[in-house]
Amino acid sequence: MRFSDIQAPSALRAAEVALAGGHSIVFVGSFDSPADELADLVNEQGLQAYSRRPCPCGNRCEAHFGACTCSAKEMRDWAFWHPMPTADIYVEVQTPGPETQWGENHETVMERIRDGRWRSDPEGVGSPAGHLLDMAEHQLGLSDEQIAATIEVAKTIARLACDTTPIEAAYMAEAIQYLPRRST
Repeated sequence: MRFSDIQAPSALRAAEVALAGGHSIVFVGSFDSPADELADLVNEQGLQAYSRRPCPCGNRCEAHFGACTCSAKEMRDWAFWHPMPTADIYVEVQTPGPETQWGENHETVMERIRDGRWRSDPEGVGSPAGHLLDMAEHQLGLSDEQIAATIEVAKTIARLACDTTPIEAAYMAEAIQYLPRRST
């Protein structure tokens, strides 16, 4: 499996961040999404990745909004028997449509990942980025572990951008979007 074989640009970016920073990742997607393929791709690179359906019917996600046929009891049972794995990055994988772009050249992405692993970490968290994280902490009720993981993910994103200045708001915003959603 290669990056160029998968049609899921935002999920591929999350995979790139996970691989560059050694972050665990969960791909959440319906049965017709490439979530399983993405998890396989990351696992082949020696990093722990999981694939999970959002619900028993697989349709409780943004791409299939309103198509879920699961009852409240089925959802409770699903959550009990299929708990969300603990990870640093959670990403919803959309079902590819006819206009969805294919992934980038595999070798290009792997080179960025290798380079990103060895760059220096950014020098702290910038004030706007810290403000974003504070807002996320209060609105989402983040644990100390989630805050620490989000900062580490933001550092990885900055390294991939070749940026060693304090973490910028854009990097923190991208890291925050990888936090789990309460509905999954």
